[in-house]
Amino acid sequence: MTLEKIITPKVEITLFGKKYNCEMKIRNYAVLRERTGVREHELLKGLMDGDIKFIVYAIWASTLIFAKFDETEPIKVKKEIPMEKLFKLSLQELNVLGNQVAQAIQASLPEPSEKEKALAEKKLSVATKPKPQKKSMK
Repeated sequence: MTLEKIITPKVEITLFGKKYNCEMKIRNYAVLRERTGVREHELLKGLMDGDIKFIVYAIWASTLIFAKFDETEPIKVKKEIPMEKLFKLSLQELNVLGNQVAQAIQASLPEPSEKEKALAEKKLSVATKPKPQKKSMK
């Protein structure tokens, strides 16, 4: 597959009266790591676990607006939402935005192979299979 064939869906959110394109590209991850120390796998695991802090980090990082690219400052941010404002959202607002941002992050990840999909389905079926109940000795 060539880069030209990869189509990343556009995910847009409205936050504090402004529209933002949500995307997680290398620059977004780099700024997140530089500012918070959170690595890519930590962010993804935190999102899967529903950790509020990581949901806020994902919203913040995915809505960064970068300055014109400069090789000496490749991750220079032009505009950003103050993280404090995001931590003041209600749980309901955070849930709605978090789901939208999770879509944007998922869209930026490589498509799993058929083998990886089959393995994930197998793990899911084992995890959701009801466990036999033990008989009590009463």
